[in-house]
Amino acid sequence: MDPIVLSAGTALVGAIATDTWDHARAAVVALWRRARPDQADVIDEELAASRRRLLAARDEGTTEAAAEAEE
Repeated sequence: MDPIVLSAGTALVGAIATDTWDHARAAVVALWRRARPDQADVIDEELAASRRRLLAARDEGTTEAAAEAEE
């Protein structure tokens, strides 16, 4: 995997559980709207679903969802 993509993905996963999430999600979706507008809504929903899974895993004390999201 491209190191830049890996780094961006790791940063995004890190932001999911923080107050910076809304800004990070909006920036990623805006990028998709410029590059591939037909897929932006799907990406937005996938990001929201990933956040829900990661927050649930954190609440349950598991790291399995976090590991999946980073792949």
